[in-house]
Amino acid sequence: MIISGLFTHGPPPLPKSLLYIKGVIILLSIAIFALAVYTISFENESMFYSAGAPAYLVFLAIATWVIYGVPIAIQFLAPHFYYRIVALIASTLSTIFWLVGWAWSTSWTTYVESYGTRSNRGSWTTFTNLMGACAGIGIFTWTLVVFELGYLCFCCMRYPGPGQARNTEFGRVQKHDLNQNLPNNSLQEGYTTQSTYGGQAQRVQP
Repeated sequence: MIISGLFTHGPPPLPKSLLYIKGVIILLSIAIFALAVYTISFENESMFYSAGAPAYLVFLAIATWVIYGVPIAIQFLAPHFYYRIVALIASTLSTIFWLVGWAWSTSWTTYVESYGTRSNRGSWTTFTNLMGACAGIGIFTWTLVVFELGYLCFCCMRYPGPGQARNTEFGRVQKHDLNQNLPNNSLQEGYTTQSTYGGQAQRVQP
């Protein structure tokens, strides 16, 4: 069954582009981490800023490093410890976490912006701008996270066999692996027949 590929042991063949997408997700999470930490510095100025969203974004960034960094390391260093279902569950949780992150940031950006226009306090405007930046980066990151999850699920179902990942390199089957499955390497060496007329051996190529 195709769905059995989701529970197979070992990483599926993945294109390099998916690895680059994971790298971009990690880089964006670093930007979110920096913005969230800087936003937390405003919380001491007023109880209004104790919204909880910046602290959640810090947690989200750290969780993203674990969710995507650990599978990448296992895939290259110890592929026999790679469990597809665990990677899929982690990616699914990541989509939920990022959805909550950018939605929460957007909500506070809208609320604080309307409140800050009446107060004319510069720190509140800065807080609004920082949360708006986190919301914008969060939406883009969430889009990449959803795409990564869908493509990972597709690769797992397309290559259900546990040996697929070992005999392929980023989704492309190596030629020497195909030749090993042929008896006596007949496609490489050809075969010899005895001529019925001259009695001489002839080399016949396919």
